[in-house]
Amino acid sequence: MSASSEKENKKDKILKAAKKLFLKQGFAGASMGGIAKEAAVTKSLLYHHFESKEDLWRGVKDYLFAAHFKSATEEKPYTDFGSFREYLEYILDLRFDLYINNPEVPQLISWESLQGNSAALQGTTTISPKAWIPAIQHFQKQGAIRNDIPAEELIIFISSSISTASIRMINNLYKDTERKSCLDHIIDLIDRALCP
Repeated sequence: MSASSEKENKKDKILKAAKKLFLKQGFAGASMGGIAKEAAVTKSLLYHHFESKEDLWRGVKDYLFAAHFKSATEEKPYTDFGSFREYLEYILDLRFDLYINNPEVPQLISWESLQGNSAALQGTTTISPKAWIPAIQHFQKQGAIRNDIPAEELIIFISSSISTASIRMINNLYKDTERKSCLDHIIDLIDRALCP
């Protein structure tokens, strides 16, 4: 085994151990020492790959998202969409796919929301709510959606709607054949709620 592949193997072990402990204990409950022990690596090696627990948390999320995004369609800038509804359909479909194909993600996000510093743990991919702020502000300026509510608060509403429906799908409360209908229903509700 080459030095670079051995390094990647150790990093992979760390990510798998961190994922396991973060899912079981949450961000606050998992310790860097516990993760190093679970991965069978030294704490110094752990810090060599990840400078902080926040960095490791984001690394675990990136690790979970990597396979999804390899198969997902190319990310599109919000300016490529003719309407807020088209943009909403796009991000909801991507997010829904992520949750369905990675049932651990909603659990990680639930743990994340319990943290006082959850903003430091959030990602910045297209489907990350943090990345939606410029798009929401863009559509507010166009008059396509309400501008009397801050973009950050609208994002909470949108992401909560997506998460609830996705968890219901994961728990088999919806049949796979009802996915399109479910997404359409959520999009209609969000669209109507945010109309000016």
